[in-house]
Amino acid sequence: MRGRISVAGLILGLVTLTFPFVAAAQADRSYQYDDFSVHYTVNKDASVRVQEDLTYSFQGEYHQGYRSLSHKGSDAITDVVLTDTATGKPLTYVSTRQDKNNPASWGTYTIYSQNGATDIEWYYDLKDTTHTWTLSYVLHGAVSFYGDHDEFYWNLFSGLNAPVAKAEAIVTLPEDDTVPSALWYVENEHQTAISRPDAHTFAFTAQEFSQGASATIVAGWQKGLVDKHAYYLDALRIYARELLPILLIFVSLLISWLYSRISEHVKKSVIVAEYGPPDALTPAMAAVIVHGGVTKKTWAATIVDLAIRGHVTIVDETTSSSKRPSSRLSYGFIATIVILIALTVVICVGTGMSNAVTGTILLLVIGVPLGCALFVFLAMKVFPMRSRSKYSIHSVPSVTDPLRAYEDTLYKGLFPEGKSVFTMRSQSSSRQNTLHAEASKAEQELYDEMQTEHQFYRISPAWSRRWWSAMHVLWIVFVLAFTFFSGNVSAAIPSGLLTSHTLFLAGSILVSLFILIYSFFFRANLNAAGEAVRNKVLSFKLYLETAERYRLQNLTPDMFQKYLPYAMVFGVEKKWAATFANIGVESPTWYVVTAPGAVPGTFSPEAFSTGFSASFSTSLSSSGTGGAISGGGFAGGGGGGGGGGAS
Repeated sequence: MRGRISVAGLILGLVTLTFPFVAAAQADRSYQYDDFSVHYTVNKDASVRVQEDLTYSFQGEYHQGYRSLSHKGSDAITDVVLTDTATGKPLTYVSTRQDKNNPASWGTYTIYSQNGATDIEWYYDLKDTTHTWTLSYVLHGAVSFYGDHDEFYWNLFSGLNAPVAKAEAIVTLPEDDTVPSALWYVENEHQTAISRPDAHTFAFTAQEFSQGASATIVAGWQKGLVDKHAYYLDALRIYARELLPILLIFVSLLISWLYSRISEHVKKSVIVAEYGPPDALTPAMAAVIVHGGVTKKTWAATIVDLAIRGHVTIVDETTSSSKRPSSRLSYGFIATIVILIALTVVICVGTGMSNAVTGTILLLVIGVPLGCALFVFLAMKVFPMRSRSKYSIHSVPSVTDPLRAYEDTLYKGLFPEGKSVFTMRSQSSSRQNTLHAEASKAEQELYDEMQTEHQFYRISPAWSRRWWSAMHVLWIVFVLAFTFFSGNVSAAIPSGLLTSHTLFLAGSILVSLFILIYSFFFRANLNAAGEAVRNKVLSFKLYLETAERYRLQNLTPDMFQKYLPYAMVFGVEKKWAATFANIGVESPTWYVVTAPGAVPGTFSPEAFSTGFSASFSTSLSSSGTGGAISGGGFAGGGGGGGGGGAS
């Protein structure tokens, strides 16, 4: 009706009247850099002290500024300080990013690293004004050394989120430049100019850069003005805090090794050859006594021992067409080199570092030890040696001889329910996993039996192994954290104790303590009774190694198979078999030859000793055990740079 205004119409009218003002306010909100001035002071040690004076012109209300300092072309960025130029006072550092709209955050700044750059954020309350902040920091490794000159090839900025009215860069050298050379690299015409205020200073000026543009300067000088040797010392000084955690771990490993060797030397006694093993000591137990744990030959020797006792038969299926041993060392070496190259790239890219010296230092500290471990693992596990021999193991269930707990577990791993044959190197993945699980369980039961029944150790080998495994996990976590997060240490945080440096140091101290505690308290050291048995075992091992001299005196053919499992766990099966090379050793009842063309009843001690041990160990391993400026320049082509802006 006339004279009445609906509520909906009123709201629509208010929105219609208000929207142009809101849109106009948003459209009027903008900013630019009135002045982007940078002063680079090149030091004698090749470090560069940088002072950026960033003058913003704001139209509208703003609460946050940020600057991203790219790690491109430098080793590290340290000593970051942000100052309000108007007051001359540094802003207050906070350890985390803040809500820019919270008044409590105004006057503070934070530093963090991401995407190969050190990022600085600061918070304020400004509107329709011009304001300047001074950002200072130190570049390490930013100077390039060439055969006939040195130079500073650097991006002032690359990818700012606002236009720049005026850009200026001052480069100050430690001494007079007798062969000066300088260039501006910009994408378009920007009224660039280069001047020399004095003999050791370059001044670069340019105007009117659009949003996202790049500006790059190059200053060159004669050799000797900057000390290259001091640069290497500076690099070591910068990374001393990173090297210290690694050094602590290696020192603890060295102490552990020395303690082990000294303990062995103190306990060492005169060893005289004995003609038999200690009573009630199985080959697997002898292996643990001598080697401190189960080795890859322990279970192969146990299988032979079970065969001698009548629990299994071993069938030799070797043919003349069997493949020759593969060059596992070559494969392992090639794979190690490829992995180390990839690791170097990850270190340099992941930490935002492109300098060769930095990459070399980190590679020596992390890559070389890791590379050695990789080589052994790849050569022995991923590329195992293919044996010429091929065997299968057949169960013989009707045996009255009782099995020990660990022997029974291994037996069930070879012959799960419904299976009576184990063929080496031709098992399904599920059966391999079953064997691996049972072998691990058998190892635990072996340790438990040695501790509970014989009490050879001051601490159970099982507990020792668990401690050692935990230490390995800590070491892996520490190395991964150091490799992939060391970029966070590029910015030196001026306050606060919980920095990445202290975290890495705390991690290395923890790993080192684990190593030392393990070495002194949790290593499976033998007690007095265990040491006495160990001396007897070593005496028997000496006999097996030197049995050749006794061949005409007390060696008989049946002794070969009787002591073969012990020779296998001691790693002297070749010597033991060679002793019987010219003695008529009949084919054992548990050994069957089925290969085409083979003569029944023939048996070669040396061929079987080496062939079966290698074949079974490989099968078990596969189941899971065990003067002028350099040419070619362009805008954005130098080191450093990075974006920035406000919001």
